[in-house]
Amino acid sequence: MRMYGYTLLELEAFYDLLDRIVTEAAERELRLPVYDMIQRLFEAADTGERDDARLRQAILRGVVAPDAVQTTSETSQRYGQTPIQRRDESKEAA
Repeated sequence: MRMYGYTLLELEAFYDLLDRIVTEAAERELRLPVYDMIQRLFEAADTGERDDARLRQAILRGVVAPDAVQTTSETSQRYGQTPIQRRDESKEAA
């Protein structure tokens, strides 16, 4: 798991997603340490994943039923939903 090489926008989006999931996990009394959530988030991000719903699935896998991991409109409204932006590879190459 690497925690470097991400843009500021990506890190902010990861933080926002993680904050929503930590809040949700606490409200649902899920037993998943924040450290494990962070590790799962960056493992998925290291492979290039940036989609909120898929990152959420990666973080909550094995903790809740697969159907419950899917982001619902109620969950999106309750915890907010912001897309994670990919860094622009063409700008970085320059």
